[in-house]
Amino acid sequence: MNRIYATIFTASLTLSALPAHVWADCHHEPPLFSTVSTQDVRDVGTTFAVVARDKFWGCPTGKVTLTAVGAPVTPTLTPGPGEAALTFKVPAIFTPGIYHITYTATDELNNTTSVTLPLRTGYSNSTPILSPVSDIVAPVYKLTGFSVALTDRDGDLPITEDALRIDGLPEGTRKVLLRLSSSEIVYQVTLYPSSGQRGAVYQVLIKGKDSRGGIVISQMRVLVL
Repeated sequence: MNRIYATIFTASLTLSALPAHVWADCHHEPPLFSTVSTQDVRDVGTTFAVVARDKFWGCPTGKVTLTAVGAPVTPTLTPGPGEAALTFKVPAIFTPGIYHITYTATDELNNTTSVTLPLRTGYSNSTPILSPVSDIVAPVYKLTGFSVALTDRDGDLPITEDALRIDGLPEGTRKVLLRLSSSEIVYQVTLYPSSGQRGAVYQVLIKGKDSRGGIVISQMRVLVL
């Protein structure tokens, strides 16, 4: 096996984190990635997008910029109020190689969030897909629920709960595994915040992976009221 493909890839994510139990502050809340993932290309080219957002409850909708360093092609930037997207069109590349791409989202106050993920060439793999997530408001002493699904067209998901991680949830949150297979993993998440968590903003990191180095990441906020 080529040594390139024997490498285990890990994603490094850097957050300007707002600590839990701190009132939401428009000046400190950093942008989040709605979707960002590893990519693979071989005999067929690929088109993919990276999306970041800065929309936050009660805060003015400001400008978000999104950059990528280390990509083999120049992406197209689609700006928007409180959101930005980079679209990449990568042609077929047969030569084995790895591009480590650093994506950085920056708001008007220079709060940043960055993640570095590989784009592998000369390699064929279908990147896992996460179901869309959005920021939610969770009232204290009330049940608030949502589900997270990870799917893989190749059927390469490890049949372990660790293949889909949901980190940063408020204390007392319940996660129930609804489905676990090589093609789909589904969690049901139920929040029941206490009065001591009122006003806290939690940044939740959702990360899915397959057994061939594919990684997909989404982020969301939970505001307790």
